[in-house]
Amino acid sequence: MDADLGVPSHPLRGGGAIIDGTSVVGARAAVDLLKAVRGAVTPEQRQIVLTGAIEWTGESDYDDLEAFGAFIVRVNVAKCIAIGPEARAIFASVGREGSWDGESQHVEDVASAYDEVSKDIGPGDVVVVLGGVPKDMGALVLRLSELLA
Repeated sequence: MDADLGVPSHPLRGGGAIIDGTSVVGARAAVDLLKAVRGAVTPEQRQIVLTGAIEWTGESDYDDLEAFGAFIVRVNVAKCIAIGPEARAIFASVGREGSWDGESQHVEDVASAYDEVSKDIGPGDVVVVLGGVPKDMGALVLRLSELLA
């Protein structure tokens, strides 16, 4: 993945990448990053999103939880894992918008998120790790970047 997304990325074998969006905690910035990633992946690549709670500021349509869930479904994210009790609403929102077959998951902590995604990630996949409020997602990026390096 050669696109400049404005955030660090770690290449994975098979053309995949871990996108380090841990500095992204607001809904609008998350949408912008996910749009950029979507524009940089090939149709064969799956996009997986790992996110903690997001800050909702009310400054745009995507600062609304339901709109954010709809966006995740419409850009064809293969899997969205919401991490921590504060992020459970994201999981529910994505599910209400049409992800009913495991595409939307909720886990309690970063370790559980790693366990879930490491079972499913494959060559060519693009994993976007968004920042979380109040979770520190940096450790997750480091563990994932070692997974398929």
